[in-house]
Amino acid sequence: MKRFLVLALLLLPLSLWAGEVYKTTDEQGNTIYTDNPPAGEKNEKVTLPETNVQPAVQFKAKRSASSQSKSQALPYRVRLTSPQDGTTLGPAESTLVLSADTNQALESGLALLFLRNGEALGPPTTDTARSLPLSLKMRGRSTFEVQIVNLNSGEVIASSEPVTVYVIRPGRHKHAPKEGKK
Repeated sequence: MKRFLVLALLLLPLSLWAGEVYKTTDEQGNTIYTDNPPAGEKNEKVTLPETNVQPAVQFKAKRSASSQSKSQALPYRVRLTSPQDGTTLGPAESTLVLSADTNQALESGLALLFLRNGEALGPPTTDTARSLPLSLKMRGRSTFEVQIVNLNSGEVIASSEPVTVYVIRPGRHKHAPKEGKK
C-alpha cells in the first residue's frame, strides 16, 4: 500500500505537467501520438479526457459496546506449551507436567480443561498457573490437548492442537509354554 501511495505521488506531477498531445501519421501509415509533433507535417491536437480519480474510502473503526471488554472482541486461542509434540519419556521419568497458554486472560466463567485421549483429566481449572502435573502410571502413546470451556454451559470455546507423548515402561510378559510341556 505504501509503495502504491509513493508511486501515485510521484506520477501526479507528471499528469499535471503533461502538455498537449498530438496525433500524426508517418510515411508507413502508422499512427503516432506525441507531445512534440514534427514540423511541417499534418497533425491533429488530441483532447485527453480528465484522469479518472476516485476519492479514498473513509473507514471508521467499530467500537465495542461499553459493556463489552476488549477480550470479548478477540476469539480465544489456547495451546499446550509443554510437553512438545512427539516427546518420549523413559522409565526414569515419573511425572509429566502439562502447561497451557492462552492469547488473553480468561473471563469469569471460563476455565481450562486438560484431556488425555479425549477424556478429561479432572475438573476444569481456573488456576492461573495453567499447568497440570501428572503421575506417569501409563505407558504407550497418549494424545493430550487443552480446551477453554464455559463452566455454565459446558460449551467448548477453543481447543489446542493435540500433542502426542510416548511413555516407555518395562512390561511383564507371560511367556507362552513351550510345545509339549504343560
